[in-house]
Amino acid sequence: MQKVDQKRSWVRILLSVPLRLKITIPYLIVASLLAGLAIYQVSRTFITTLEERFEGQLQDASFRVADGVLQIEEGHLNAARTIAFTVGVPEAVTDRDIAEIKNLVFPLVANNELFFTQILDSDGNILVSWHRTGDELSYVEGHETDLSSWSSVEMVLSGYADEIGDKFSEIVDTPWGLAVYTAGPILIDDELAGILLIGSPFSVLVPEFAISSLSNVTIYSANGFRAKSSFANDEPIPVLSESIMTQLSSASGVAPTRNLESGSREYVEAIDVVYLRSEPSGWFYGVALPKSLVRDAGLPELLPLIAIFILGVVALILLGISVAQLIAIP
Repeated sequence: MQKVDQKRSWVRILLSVPLRLKITIPYLIVASLLAGLAIYQVSRTFITTLEERFEGQLQDASFRVADGVLQIEEGHLNAARTIAFTVGVPEAVTDRDIAEIKNLVFPLVANNELFFTQILDSDGNILVSWHRTGDELSYVEGHETDLSSWSSVEMVLSGYADEIGDKFSEIVDTPWGLAVYTAGPILIDDELAGILLIGSPFSVLVPEFAISSLSNVTIYSANGFRAKSSFANDEPIPVLSESIMTQLSSASGVAPTRNLESGSREYVEAIDVVYLRSEPSGWFYGVALPKSLVRDAGLPELLPLIAIFILGVVALILLGISVAQLIAIP
């Protein structure tokens, strides 16, 4: 009996609802559901597109850094050929005529705007050395005494050559800073007269890479520690994890990424291998973009779409009210 009374009370409530509301409520429900589903689907598609664009920017930044390293290496090779084949240079190196070497080579060093240049004799002993100071084309003579332990120098001293050639590149953590170096032979009658070393510092390269790639660039050593970075020196950067190092050594072709915090900002960093002479150098680099690129771009561009759907819902509700009015008046 109680259930029957409850049912009758619900019926009385429904019957007491004005006809206009009975007609309008379905419009409101359908419009709200359609708008909610449409906003959800569009926002998901839009965010996915932004994330794909963000990944594309990371890949482009990584390619730009890799291309920058390649251009530096090619610049070293071109300068090395120019110096090694300059008339009189092999003879001056063979005779260990330091005054003549300076007279012949230094103008080429300055014209090519080289940062570090060393010439060794056939035993690996240094003959001359120039270090470029600052952004200006001013040079000081270096006083390093033993470079024969560098792997690139050892390759040239041994007379080794492969299908790529007889010049070798490596990244060296020198007393004058982290640098990428190229070593090549100076020959006379196909005999080794000496060794030419040309280097570029990462203190200059990393900021240039950061500008060209529009990202923050970090160079990592073989053990995963930060060696040089466009991030501020007082901002800590975590060591590369074992999983990332394993993935990089697997040659899968996919650059791993990781979340990175620097200061008050969150970044996504893509890690890849530094290649020299088309081979892994044992060093790594990372390009980092702030996550805010997705958030800041997503909300302003999504707001007009949401506004359009809201206007559509309001228009549909107004239409329902108008139809209800026309039906209810008779």
